[in-house]
Amino acid sequence: MGTTLTVTAKGQVTLREEVLRHLGVAPGQKVEMYLLPNGRLEVRAADWPAIEARLAMLAAGGDFADGAIAFEGRRRGGEVFASFDRTAIRRIAETGGVTHLLSGEQPQPPG
Repeated sequence: MGTTLTVTAKGQVTLREEVLRHLGVAPGQKVEMYLLPNGRLEVRAADWPAIEARLAMLAAGGDFADGAIAFEGRRRGGEVFASFDRTAIRRIAETGGVTHLLSGEQPQPPG
């Protein structure tokens, strides 16, 4: 089912309530728009990639929170996922992420 929107003189359109609800977006939140071939576009809730990353981690048998931490860390420029959780480390490494398994032991001074 298509929805027809009117473009204002400023080049703006207003998304109807049912469209916002479908996207899972509340007033004030952001959406992302992708230009596609043949004059088409795609509109998504701006955080959808983060949600997909969390759900993918969950589907792989990992923890939803670990998926969130790994995704947000990469998005903010982090290069290494560090954790005490061996399962989380394995799941992130399986997706090509760089990992570091932390140890609960205190470092010993040399000598």
